[in-house]
Amino acid sequence: MKTPLTWLSPLLLCASFASAAAVAPKAGLWAVEVQIGQNDLPQIDPDLLAEFGFGDLQVQTTPEPKRYDVCLTPEQVKQDRFPDLADDGTGCTAKNLRRSGDRLDGDLSCNGWLQGNGRVQIALQDAQRFNGQTAFQGTSQEGIPLNLTGTLNGQWRSANCGDVKPY
Repeated sequence: MKTPLTWLSPLLLCASFASAAAVAPKAGLWAVEVQIGQNDLPQIDPDLLAEFGFGDLQVQTTPEPKRYDVCLTPEQVKQDRFPDLADDGTGCTAKNLRRSGDRLDGDLSCNGWLQGNGRVQIALQDAQRFNGQTAFQGTSQEGIPLNLTGTLNGQWRSANCGDVKPY
């Protein structure tokens, strides 16, 4: 199963924070780190795991951060909207973009392999750094309940995107 919002967040984040009015992000190559965790996972009794021979099993509710290289073009920096996510496979659309200074937030509505709603909040620290949070509640295509929260961090790396294609 794809990890919900882990791969969606860099696209949404990098294209959307471009509209923050007070500080404009730099165009070019950005390193984006996304960490998404499933909330409300049941706790498994360690004694029960040991009884069935899984004493060494470590259940990880917050996986290691995913890292992405994202290319943001000068044209994308000038946009004043969320990107169109309808064709990305999730069936998610971004709505209700709100800006306040260097902060940007919006809603997600998903009706594809993800079903549910979410939020994203982004703070542009300066032209070369941002951070934010995501939250999503719904179900996966397989009917698995999802209650996800995540953190997002971005750092500008270079004006040249190299082999990384823009979104």
